[in-house]
Amino acid sequence: MTNGTGVIPRVVHFVHGLATSAVDVHFGYEHYLAVVAASTHIRPEVIVFHHHHRPSGEWWERAAPLLTLRHIPLPTEIFGRPLVHAAHRADIVRLRALLEKGGVYLDMDVIALRSFDQLLDSRLPALGREGLRGEHGLCNAVIVSPPGAPFLARWLEAYRTFDGSQWAEHSVALPMRLAKAQPADIRLLEAEAFFWPLWDDAALRRLLLYREYGFERNFATHLWSQAARPYVLSLWSPRFAAAVPSALNCRTRMLPQPAGSAGAESLACGCEAGARAPREVLA
Repeated sequence: MTNGTGVIPRVVHFVHGLATSAVDVHFGYEHYLAVVAASTHIRPEVIVFHHHHRPSGEWWERAAPLLTLRHIPLPTEIFGRPLVHAAHRADIVRLRALLEKGGVYLDMDVIALRSFDQLLDSRLPALGREGLRGEHGLCNAVIVSPPGAPFLARWLEAYRTFDGSQWAEHSVALPMRLAKAQPADIRLLEAEAFFWPLWDDAALRRLLLYREYGFERNFATHLWSQAARPYVLSLWSPRFAAAVPSALNCRTRMLPQPAGSAGAESLACGCEAGARAPREVLA
């Protein structure tokens, strides 16, 4: 399942449902959009949904037909170090899945906005900077990689020093240090590839509510759901997207909408959905 001249499979991986209790597993409209956007723009041969607890509810039932379900044991430790939070468990699952199969890993709050073909046509894994200069590190919410990538193998091995009290140390800060140590093994993308706008208050308003940022350079955008839920994500629905003409809502309305939903009608929004990302975003 490779992509033409490259060696990165046209496979998408999502990881979800790794909370200790199934009661804490939420699957909302934003997760449905993440699945539909990946299916539409990346055109994968398969979307693998790695999970321990299977979600339920309206948006899960709508998304499930697009997914190949892979039930996994709940990961509770790595190299003898406890994994308590679902996000840290997912960090391990994504690295193991990509090392085994390769492809595109997306967090459940990442919305693909255009084709990933340029990224798949490579023999190196790709990660995006978090912060315009990468001052926060390399975010693991999007990883594009061939199977067996040495960079990912070193990253997983470095979890021998994992400390769950340091939230983003191994998921964001560590991969930047590894990239600086072995730059030939990784392709670093600018923040605009996946992780712009960022997660501060003003950026979240640009991301979710306003039209000033057009996403012309983005392959995808991260919704930063933990920070963004008080702003919009708790309210996000087809009706909300139809009522709030933000640049992101304009783009998500171009995706296939649930039959009979309030957001299914076509609304003039002025988004240039067909524009290609400039090559400099791949610098």
